[in-house]
This record gives sequence, C-alpha cells and structure tokens, in this order.
Amino acid sequence: MTRRVLKSLHEDLADAIEHIEDGAPVLLEYDGKPQAAIISMTDLKLHQAYIEELEDRIDREEIEKALAEHSDPVPYEEFRKELGL
Repeated sequence: MTRRVLKSLHEDLADAIEHIEDGAPVLLEYDGKPQAAIISMTDLKLHQAYIEELEDRIDREEIEKALAEHSDPVPYEEFRKELGL
C-alpha cells in the first residue's frame, strides 16, 4: 500500500493514480494519521458487490426469523377485526 501525505498529494497525484492502476491502494494521511484511501474502480465494484451480498444475506436471515416467529397465519377477517375495521 502506498502512503501519501495530504499536503503533498496535489504535487504527485498522477503518481498516486499510477499506483492505483497497478492495483495498489493509496492511503492518505494527515498529521501522520490515515484519513482515507484511494482504490481502483475494480476494487470499488468488488467492495460494493460484497457489501450488497452481505446486506442480502442479512435481509434473508431477518425474513426467515420473522417467518419462524409467525408461522401461524391469521385469517384476513380476524386481522381486520383486531384492527377494528
């Protein structure tokens, strides 16, 4: 991973982009502390796909949990009666 200090980034942005194109993320630091990272579009798309997959998995688990908790369906008329309709 390449490290860059934010104060000098404007001077060598092209160099930082070359590192990204080579597949190496660039870590941006300020006052010696990591603040951000620049990654390639390929890596960004992979990260987005991974996050979406995790969110879908969580949603499926929540749906399965809800279905397991409410396994006995309530007839429509009974549901309306409970609501006072």
